[in-house]
Amino acid sequence: MGLVRDNLILFTAFYSKPLMKHITFILLMFLNTLTCFANTYYVKTTGNDTSNDGRSWGAAFATLQKALEVSQYGEQIWIAEGTYKPTAYPAGAIPYTPPLTNRDKSFYLVNGVKL
Repeated sequence: MGLVRDNLILFTAFYSKPLMKHITFILLMFLNTLTCFANTYYVKTTGNDTSNDGRSWGAAFATLQKALEVSQYGEQIWIAEGTYKPTAYPAGAIPYTPPLTNRDKSFYLVNGVKL
C-alpha cells in the first residue's frame, strides 16, 4: 500500500498541472480521431448487395447481413424502415443431412457495432 502511495506522490510531483492538461487534451483529441474513422453503413430494402458499398443511402445494401459482414467494432449500421430477414445459416449447419429451410437462418451480429 505504501509503494502505491509513494508512486502516486512521485507521479503527481513529477508532472505539473499545466503539463497534465496538455497531455489530457492531446489524449482526448487522439481518441476522438479514432472514432472519426469509423464507417456508417446503410441498409434499405431497395438496395443492392453486389454493386453497392453501403456507405450512403444511395449506395445502400439490401440485406442487413451484408452490412454486418463488412462492419467492424465501433462502426454503425443505419437501417431504413422495412422487413429484413436473415440470409445466413448458422456456422456448422451446412453439412447436416436434413434439408435446411429459411427458418434455420440467423443474423450474425458483430461485437461493438451499433444498429
